[in-house]
Amino acid sequence: MSNDILQYNISGLSLNEKVDFFSQLHSYLSSSIPITTALMNIQKYSNSKKIKLIAKKLLEDLDKGENFANSILKFKHSIGNVYCNLMSIGAQSGELPRILQEIHASLKRHRTMLYNLIKASVYPAILILILIASSLLLVFFISPRMSAQYQTLTGGELSQNMNAMENIANLLQNNWISLLIIFNIILLGIIRFAKYLLKSELGIVFPVIGRVIKYYNLSIFSKLLAISYAAGLPITHGILLSCESVQNEYIQKKLFKCSSYISKHSLSESFAGTGFFTPQMLSKIQAGEQTGKLDEVLHEISSEIDETLEMVLSSALRLIEPVLMLIIAGMAILYGTTMMNTLFMI
Repeated sequence: MSNDILQYNISGLSLNEKVDFFSQLHSYLSSSIPITTALMNIQKYSNSKKIKLIAKKLLEDLDKGENFANSILKFKHSIGNVYCNLMSIGAQSGELPRILQEIHASLKRHRTMLYNLIKASVYPAILILILIASSLLLVFFISPRMSAQYQTLTGGELSQNMNAMENIANLLQNNWISLLIIFNIILLGIIRFAKYLLKSELGIVFPVIGRVIKYYNLSIFSKLLAISYAAGLPITHGILLSCESVQNEYIQKKLFKCSSYISKHSLSESFAGTGFFTPQMLSKIQAGEQTGKLDEVLHEISSEIDETLEMVLSSALRLIEPVLMLIIAGMAILYGTTMMNTLFMI
């Protein structure tokens, strides 16, 4: 697993491309098709130019007499250091088809979680857009027309609410460039703060989304650790390798320290120090260490974390929707009250 191996300059594969690459390679190798034939077929039939290029470079290395275990390590920048090392280990141990299958299943689960999160976020996003659109419609079209009609019919002064809406409309119309710049700055700030939350300790304790961030990172880590240990990699090396895919720096540092604790403590005791794993999970790890079935236990815990993540996501989204509905209801009451007051004054 040397890091000084010459790397090919191929841009990183997207999540979908990684799923396709591992799916295709596993399908060929599990059917007892030689690796060279498999790579030739991938180069010929893949829809991704980057995957075609990876297959081409691998074939060139194999034609030069280099083995797959060493050649695949040249694609860490495009496929990922973790996955390249796992494939290299699988090739050396003769377990490459099984490793490919487990990596493919892990990536598919990862993709499904992201899709579910995006799909579940569509409804709150639609509510926010409706709120913004209705507010702009009221301020720019409905309120000015009612104000003009009211002044035409009565010649009197407008109510405080109507005056406020008219002032807001004038402010937006006269300073829309400045307000657009301010909006973009605020939006950029929100995006940067969100990225900070995803990587920092603050994100773990942040209300609602903290548990999502924690279990999302633990899901990736636990699955890769289970795969690497089952592939025959020492548990310390497996922890170091799996930590590379953890996106939250606070969680990554905590898990990284476990690799040094294991020399004096058991895996369950090392994980207990992180505070990320439940007592039930730690008990299972301890039992796995004692019975020699740690690989099975790690896969089981990985599945449990995935299930927990799904429940946490559902709970978080269920909390967001009522909040948005209350905001919309409050705005509707405000608009309705303003309109009714104006009508009664006429």
